[in-house]
Amino acid sequence: MRINWEQREGAAIARMEGRIDSSNTVEFERVLESGLNPTARTVVLDFEKVAFMSSAGLRVVLMLAKQLRKRGAQAAVCSLPGPIREVFSVSGIDRIVPTHGSDKQAIDALSADPGSGEQEPPILRGEIDFDVVGDNLKDIAGFTIEKYEYINECTLSEEMREEALVRINDALWQRVEQLKRQRMLVLKEMFIAASRALDEVVESGAD
Repeated sequence: MRINWEQREGAAIARMEGRIDSSNTVEFERVLESGLNPTARTVVLDFEKVAFMSSAGLRVVLMLAKQLRKRGAQAAVCSLPGPIREVFSVSGIDRIVPTHGSDKQAIDALSADPGSGEQEPPILRGEIDFDVVGDNLKDIAGFTIEKYEYINECTLSEEMREEALVRINDALWQRVEQLKRQRMLVLKEMFIAASRALDEVVESGAD
């Protein structure tokens, strides 16, 4: 993971390159914070050259947004590749941190509307694609807590965070098992549909 910083029109643009997952999120956060201009009022994260990002990277993006909001600054992301855009959409973070097609669009939008970083609470999809989000449930749980604190502008106690992590992990494992059963049902229905289609072809050919 590499980050190159660029200053443009009063905004700091972080151009990232590589992969972001649970193996390097600590380094990602450190490099991001070390290169951040403390006077920047607008920070844009450019994902154009990011090959992959798991749910672990979402927490870093959200923590950056929280840090910037505390000092009256704004964060946005741009140039999201398709799979990463889906991660943002599935998690609901795209309702918190504005997403744009290019760095210019991000800068123009934030300059025109200083409050554009304030979003309505996200509405999450009922179904989560774990192939997209990643299978690290601990990362998803941690991100969910950070997102709650961001939206509600609060900080949970350590005791409450620990209890929340346990309950969220339990709920996620239950959901994983439900999804596994649903996938098996879908596969079964697909085989049934395939057999019916074949029968129709054979029957029509016999007429």
